Amino acid sequence: MDINALLTDNSSILLSSKQAEKLGLSEDTPLPVTLTTEFTNLTAVIAEPPTVPLDGWMVNSNFTTGQYVFNSSILELSLELTPTTPFSIMTVFTINAPQLNLSDYTHVNFTATGSNNARVLLVFPW
Repeated sequence: MDINALLTDNSSILLSSKQAEKLGLSEDTPLPVTLTTEFTNLTAVIAEPPTVPLDGWMVNSNFTTGQYVFNSSILELSLELTPTTPFSIMTVFTINAPQLNLSDYTHVNFTATGSNNARVLLVFPW
């Protein structure tokens, strides 16, 4: 079954077996099945996900090797590291981040630009 071919417009849906059972559908139901739906009194609350501010970040010199230029402002968080060894690192942190219960989220969006040999590791303390 090619899911991408099935879910191309509003005429196809994908149901879980539990939802199909609630609708009275079984493996013996001849396909295709036409379902009519009606939504009444539907209220959706879309919460804005929290963001971590870019200003107020600091360099942890105990976990930084190499020469660096660092800027933390409202508009951007930028750093340049001139490595002194192939394993040079730079550690930055903030105490201004909101407390996040990561079990409430399925993923974290993180965007970075820079050279292709840089590696970014995000750590969220408990």
